[in-house]
Amino acid sequence: MKKKKKILLVLGILAIAFLFVAYFFLKQKEEQPVLPPPKPQIPSYFKGILPIQLTITEKEFEFPSESPVLSFTVDSISKNEASEIAKKLGFEKEPGEFEDINEGIKYFWSDDKSSLVATPKTGKIKFNLSSPKVPVVANKQLTDSSITQIATDFLVNSAIVEREKIKLTSIIPQKENFPSGGLETTTREKAKVFQVSFTYTITDYEILTIDPSAPLIFVQILPDGSVYSMEAVRLKNISKSQTLYELKSYEDLKSSLNEARLISLLNDYINISDLAPEDIKSINIDKIELVYLLDSYSSKELQPVFLLEGPAEVVGSTANKALLYLPAIK
Repeated sequence: MKKKKKILLVLGILAIAFLFVAYFFLKQKEEQPVLPPPKPQIPSYFKGILPIQLTITEKEFEFPSESPVLSFTVDSISKNEASEIAKKLGFEKEPGEFEDINEGIKYFWSDDKSSLVATPKTGKIKFNLSSPKVPVVANKQLTDSSITQIATDFLVNSAIVEREKIKLTSIIPQKENFPSGGLETTTREKAKVFQVSFTYTITDYEILTIDPSAPLIFVQILPDGSVYSMEAVRLKNISKSQTLYELKSYEDLKSSLNEARLISLLNDYINISDLAPEDIKSINIDKIELVYLLDSYSSKELQPVFLLEGPAEVVGSTANKALLYLPAIK
């Protein structure tokens, strides 16, 4: 009987010791800070100090307090697969080939109507009509639903992406901006083209490249329903990290505005690197979005960043809007 009591006593002491050790290690793990990942590689085109003012209020700053990062691999394109896509888009001939110093081999097709370029290394596919300007076409008064359906069917029926892997993020009416030679946002009534942007279904936010005007997947639709251009970067094995990283609060963002990188000045053809520090008179941030950034095709992760946008004043330029990136992880 005494022996049995001793055994129970020993077992009790061991159980208490085990619970104490387990609690100690769990507590230590809880208290261990989560180290942020390395900052995304955002280029610094402007060498001066940016005169940024924040007009967004704290009440308007409605973002989560933490977020995962995304891991992925590039879904490379074989020559045979690129050729199948080309056939579905009406190209009959064998592809031409050239090697880009940065992106490697590219396959291309062209005729008097359109062109197609596929880059195996980066998983990028680009289609354009051959017209140097946005063609003038009949306006069929397409609804957003019709525009989305046309864009989605183009991507899916051409075997560029699978329907269940993408979701719509925005439809932006655009018109030509003659000083810059590009496109600018306009009203639906004045639209010459509709940019339909998509992201992958696993993500909570849009995935952008270093050029904020170029989402990872987009199709530009003319008012008559024909496709003007398309770009898609194919990714696979996208997954969210189990670790959630703390994001910057409103106060954190205000105090770190000096870390924002000016990426684009819209509505003029302008090289930011050529600007003198005094050429930018003001930037007023009146819009903020949380997005994932593909900073390099050699990256293995997509990090959340803030896309800052607002009116800008630039000496001797018609540029009147600035786009900036700011790392969002605290």
